Amino acid sequence: AEPQNQALIKRVEDAFGSAGAPLQKPGRLLLGEGTLSKVCRKSEQLRQFFLFNDILIYGMPQFRGSYTKQRVLELISLSVQPVPGQPRALDLHSPQKSFRVVCNTAAEAEQWAQRIRLCSEDCRRRLGLSAGISPAAETSPIWVPDSAASVCMHCKTAQFGVVNRRHHCRRCGAVVCAPCSNRTWLFPSISATPQRVCLTCYNKLSSHSTAGASSSANADQSDHLEPKPPGTATWNRSHLDRKPRGTKPPGTQATWNPSHLEPKHLEPKPSGTEATWNRSHLEPKPPGTEATWNGSHLERKPPNSEQNIERIRRVEQSFGSSGVTLLQTGRVLVAEGTLLKVCRRRTQKRRVFLFNDLLVYGSPLAGDCQRLVQQRVLQLAGVQTRQLADEGGASFQVMSPSKSFTMFAGSAEDAAKWVEFIRSCVADHSGDSSVASDSTGSTGASDCGGGVVRAPVWVPDGRSSNCMLCSATFGLISRRHHCRNCGFLVCSPCSQHTWVLPAQSDQPLRVCDTCYSLLAEPASPN
Repeated sequence: AEPQNQALIKRVEDAFGSAGAPLQKPGRLLLGEGTLSKVCRKSEQLRQFFLFNDILIYGMPQFRGSYTKQRVLELISLSVQPVPGQPRALDLHSPQKSFRVVCNTAAEAEQWAQRIRLCSEDCRRRLGLSAGISPAAETSPIWVPDSAASVCMHCKTAQFGVVNRRHHCRRCGAVVCAPCSNRTWLFPSISATPQRVCLTCYNKLSSHSTAGASSSANADQSDHLEPKPPGTATWNRSHLDRKPRGTKPPGTQATWNPSHLEPKHLEPKPSGTEATWNRSHLEPKPPGTEATWNGSHLERKPPNSEQNIERIRRVEQSFGSSGVTLLQTGRVLVAEGTLLKVCRRRTQKRRVFLFNDLLVYGSPLAGDCQRLVQQRVLQLAGVQTRQLADEGGASFQVMSPSKSFTMFAGSAEDAAKWVEFIRSCVADHSGDSSVASDSTGSTGASDCGGGVVRAPVWVPDGRSSNCMLCSATFGLISRRHHCRNCGFLVCSPCSQHTWVLPAQSDQPLRVCDTCYSLLAEPASPN
């Protein structure tokens, strides 16, 4: 219904705050939303996407369901195409911005592509344009990630480093050095000021401009850009026929899977779950699929030795030579999934692997989600887990002597499964189920059984703008610091002491004044 749709659009407006663009418009419908990985220049980052019937909006997730860095793309000039060899990846082309996104399954990528195409065609049809043909003569390029080029892609000789920085040509997206990109050209669809271009593109643009053949310049864009999707009219557009206000489309054309692409114009969001995290990561995994990118797939792996060895080797290969050796006698890969880890500055995607004696996680590499970096290995001995009540119960904490943190699953059910499986593995590993759970609400360092002290869960930087001891305001000069004993955000004057916390490091670590006083008490044996 119209009031329901307007309320949902208002929710998206409020999530972006005063920095976002007004979204309320007659005839505009919010069709769905989901969290996808956007391949950026330096790394792969999470973005929340909102698909309307005329625009596509995305932004960076923050805490409590808010978003920043809003970007609005008109669907009438937006094209989407699959990436050869990467069934979960999609390339989005528009005159203002082009980029690559990575979904969690091939089925999810196909659904996003289908709905964007249908909405885009509907926008063109309402203006009397041919299906599959964009009114824009030229689209911006998809930038090559920095990590994909160690030398200039123009001269092929200049090595990038601290002095010789990377630059991107705004016409072809190639990574080039400064001498090979010392020219500029005006692209009205991208910016009102001249943009950096490489020498090859500058020469071609100059020759076309001199000859007065602007159309040839647009056609020559294909030398650098990947081809656009063919302009065929074979897609089913029946669900985009204009319907009377207040009625739903017939059938289930717009009923996207609620676990990753909720039908926002059909069903209201349940109360108490406005700040949802990682909704697009929970599509049920097709039976027999070996490549699992599904946070809800937490079934125990079969004990078959050959299957288990193959899976563990696949995990080892995903981390490359920088990872530790995981294949050992008696080790079983129990579960795996993609979750959101609350880090110090922002929430980031992590691939998590649960073994019967280890918990391993890593970061997907930008542009290649099959590769993982920044491996972290936690021994299950002394590990505790607990499900949190906030965010609809979709979050849980993992606490160990060396590292503690908060993670978000796609739903309370998935978070409960993770907690259950981790506790079960800890109990099997230690032979005592009492050490696997924690019902306390403390986030600081505390005893986790057998006299073992667990590391604290750090308070994220964005959670407080003031020191949690003296209330001093943080800024450019007064920086944020974390006490390694309680995890609180404190200023420098309140955390000038250090203390050796053997479970975390053999070097003295920063602690706040309160913790230092407790640790240094003569009555304390430690």
